[in-house]
Amino acid sequence: MSEEKLCAHLQPVLKALVARGANVREVAIGAWSAVDVAVTLSQGPTLEAARALFPGLTAWRNDDQHYSVEFGVSCDACRHAIGWPRKGATER
Repeated sequence: MSEEKLCAHLQPVLKALVARGANVREVAIGAWSAVDVAVTLSQGPTLEAARALFPGLTAWRNDDQHYSVEFGVSCDACRHAIGWPRKGATER
């Protein structure tokens, strides 16, 4: 994925999570009503760890069974988000 498509607020998050072993699984541009760019990773931290690791961003969870059950972080100012499966989420 071209980092230029992701806002500057989330670029360091993407780099950090990829450095920890995550892979980009999907990039959706304009596909969701709440965000303009959504990056889905193969893995990531628990919700609590995401809050601690990425202050200043909105940490979220998706419980809607119609979609992937995920944790993630988003930049409300830029309407961009990064998400990953809740199953297997780690404390780091």
